Amino acid sequence: MPAELQPKLLRVQQEQELERLGGIKSIQVDVRLVAATNHDLSRMVAQGRFRADLYYLLNVFPVVLPPLRERAEDVPRLVRHFTQKFARRMSRWIEPIPAEVMEALTRYPWPGNVRKLQRNTQGSLRSAWATCPLAVAARTASRWRIAREESGGP
Repeated sequence: MPAELQPKLLRVQQEQELERLGGIKSIQVDVRLVAATNHDLSRMVAQGRFRADLYYLLNVFPVVLPPLRERAEDVPRLVRHFTQKFARRMSRWIEPIPAEVMEALTRYPWPGNVRKLQRNTQGSLRSAWATCPLAVAARTASRWRIAREESGGP
């Protein structure tokens, strides 16, 4: 957050008032702030890059959520959620994702966290030939299944 915006946000929260852009009078507001970041705000406060008073105002009830790579058990549920969401949006029925694919997705480290998983799920659903991990895993599992069936395997 830019340094010049921090005192304005602090004023809105503390004084419960703001001024419209170009306005000359204050407007009373009743607001609650919910903030999310992937930055270490306490370190930024120590470096002088974030106001300490705003940090303590926002840090009343911190919720620390570990990265997706540390909670692989959430991946299948998230993939199903995103698949259903995009299926509704596209007005299409989408087959359930095979277990092998879900296992591959669970093993992937997801460096971009949930956003990357969501974008890759959406991209895979839009294009069967996408190069994102979901499509690659789906194609690999499909080829493996076809090869197994052709060889007379189980």
